[in-house]
Amino acid sequence: MMIFHSDFPESYYVTCFINGLRPAIKGPVISLRPTRLHQAVALAKNQENTVNAILQLANLTIKPWTNNTKNFTTPKPHYNPIIPKTHHPPPKPFTKKTNPLASVRRILSEVEMQAQRSKNLCYNCDEIFRPGHKCKQQFMYCILTEEEAAVDEAGETPIEETKEMDMTISINALSGNTDFNTFRVKGRAYGQELQLLIDGGSTHCFLDEKTAIQLGYQLQQITPMVVSVVDGRQMVSQLYCPTFTWEIQGHSFSYPTRTLTLGGCHMVPGGDWLRQYSPIAYDYKAMTVTVSKNRKKLEFKALRQQSELHFISAKSMSKLITEKTYGFVGQLHSISAVPSFDKLSFSQDIALNQLLAGYENLLQEPQGLPPRRDIEHQITLKPEAVPRRMHPYRYSYAQKGEIEAIVKTLLHDGIIQPSQSSFGSLVLLVKEKDERSMCVDYRI
Repeated sequence: MMIFHSDFPESYYVTCFINGLRPAIKGPVISLRPTRLHQAVALAKNQENTVNAILQLANLTIKPWTNNTKNFTTPKPHYNPIIPKTHHPPPKPFTKKTNPLASVRRILSEVEMQAQRSKNLCYNCDEIFRPGHKCKQQFMYCILTEEEAAVDEAGETPIEETKEMDMTISINALSGNTDFNTFRVKGRAYGQELQLLIDGGSTHCFLDEKTAIQLGYQLQQITPMVVSVVDGRQMVSQLYCPTFTWEIQGHSFSYPTRTLTLGGCHMVPGGDWLRQYSPIAYDYKAMTVTVSKNRKKLEFKALRQQSELHFISAKSMSKLITEKTYGFVGQLHSISAVPSFDKLSFSQDIALNQLLAGYENLLQEPQGLPPRRDIEHQITLKPEAVPRRMHPYRYSYAQKGEIEAIVKTLLHDGIIQPSQSSFGSLVLLVKEKDERSMCVDYRI
């Protein structure tokens, strides 16, 4: 297969090889998930040797049961009774019955059948055929016929009859992930945009069942077929679309497809569709797929993977969860209902600048203590007051560093000055939105 279809990706041959293994070997090989063909062959050989060793060990340990009681026989009393002698005929020798049907076998060609029919002779014997005729000797006949190759309506190329094979689909078609050998292209069908996943790991063309219903296609019930996924799961395809027509970048295609529940795309053009447009060239650097149609090369550019974040409501997220989505990533944010004033109109911007220019002295950062006022607020102490005894308090290392930095800045600006007064107050470090600020607790 690799000689005639060298353009298929290696994952396709790995899937075909694993599906052809025995059930006792297939399961362990799937669980190890080989990515290369030589890895799958080596794992299958190791598992086959293990199974053969287990069977050989089972045959050695289980021995057939034998009755050993024949060696322990009780002696019987010996006496000779007087019995009259009778003469019996000797037994007939055993002869194996032969099957009369298997004794004679004749092969009739189509020409010999016509000759027997023209002479009104029986096919099984050379006697004249009449109603109720029975052959004196039974024969077994094999009729050989040569079928002509079916020709299409145009009469140009014969239609090859494809053998029914096991259906497989890649995990990328279900999850929507794209790796180095997967191409996601844009398509269109009945005016609706579709996303197609060209993946050599899928053997047949599959269309998403919901997409087919939305497009209004008349689906037909067919014999359910089991579709094997590379990871070991199995799905059932029951509906069939005889002629599904779609476009890829302006080029029209039509092919019968089966329906399946896909999670990552709308359609998967499988290996049976790709085989009609061979040879196929994959450019993994430029992310293009080139197929041959009517002796012309058609190049399809794959979509570049873009990471975009979109807002979603709680109702839509609940719908995604109930529909058994394979996976999604969400990031929660709290949205404020306060209108934003970051952008002002031209007239508002001019008025605000005039207001700020008129009170520019109020908005300057203070340098030193405020000026003297007519009325100064003072804390009057009682006569002969004694400082209250307070236990020492400690802050963490990070908060201690914050307090020391703030005190150093206030001393540099002249807002505070060193004092040896015993009537001190506690310092509170308040955490604000962007930074920490230091306050004095005058409650004590």
